[in-house]
Amino acid sequence: PYGSGLSAFVSKRTAKVVDTERHRFDDCSGWVDRSYDCWATKGVLLLRLRLENGAEIDVYNLHLDAGQSSSAMKVREDQLAELIAFIGRESAGRAVIVAGDFNTALDRMENVEAMRVFKQGTGLVDAGAGPDLPQWLRRDFIFARDGDTVSVKLTASGEALEFVNRNRALSDHPAIYARFEVQGK
Repeated sequence: PYGSGLSAFVSKRTAKVVDTERHRFDDCSGWVDRSYDCWATKGVLLLRLRLENGAEIDVYNLHLDAGQSSSAMKVREDQLAELIAFIGRESAGRAVIVAGDFNTALDRMENVEAMRVFKQGTGLVDAGAGPDLPQWLRRDFIFARDGDTVSVKLTASGEALEFVNRNRALSDHPAIYARFEVQGK
């Protein structure tokens, strides 16, 4: 009943929130094992934004199940399939940015294949945002795509090192970022 469990901040100076939609994933893995994912409300938050220049873009913020067990990986694949369908239904022909905690380190072939299927199913391109500090596995991602009438151009991406203290991130994930130029075609 609690939606996606996600939130977002949008500056009124740069964009207007036209619409929002929350989607809670159907399945989870782990009530009492190491992941405990079923105690959290994992899902996706969609914000439809109208920028100052009049261009509209759909921004998705998400959190997938964690864990490396076969059941956790299967649930994550199912969540990615739900996400593909959700983006297809809500954002057909629209410019899109998808960002969040995919909990999908690309050090396992199963994860590489799952992300390939996700990108192919949505038409999204990886922004290349990733951690600078060597101790992090890349498991958070930012993707984008053009829409029929709006172009999305990547201008910068990386790790926001202002969220690092004494060479340690302030969270269990690094703060990654991507900057985009979004304009009508």
